[in-house]
Amino acid sequence: MKYHASHILVALVGEKGDLIQRCIALTRLTAIIAAEVDAAGIYWGGGTLVHDPQVFIEQAKTISLGNPPLHLWIDFRVEQNEDGSCRLFTTGLKTFQKMEIEIPHSTKPPAEVLEFAHAIAEYVMTSKKAVREARR
Repeated sequence: MKYHASHILVALVGEKGDLIQRCIALTRLTAIIAAEVDAAGIYWGGGTLVHDPQVFIEQAKTISLGNPPLHLWIDFRVEQNEDGSCRLFTTGLKTFQKMEIEIPHSTKPPAEVLEFAHAIAEYVMTSKKAVREARR
């Protein structure tokens, strides 16, 4: 994206309405605009993610309140620890006034850890119940 000459900023202003519904609308609008221009990438600020425009456009077609596009809004970062285990953390849940997820050490395969964290994030985003921070 270094050599791209311009950008389009698409944003929501105001605070009225359900935040997830507003983000769904923003995602759909962004996908419509991206389909009409020669976009090099789509940056989603809350999750600090850069998406391939075609992937973003295709995934935006399937979203609904019951199927929020968490992978478009939230960065699920899996990294390897020095001991060979993996860790996972999210960026983007805070935008929705939810706690970020952090799994500092797991011996499970990275794909399993990612699937587990995604399920937690989906529950947190779609449930009206509050989730408290785990105490050590």
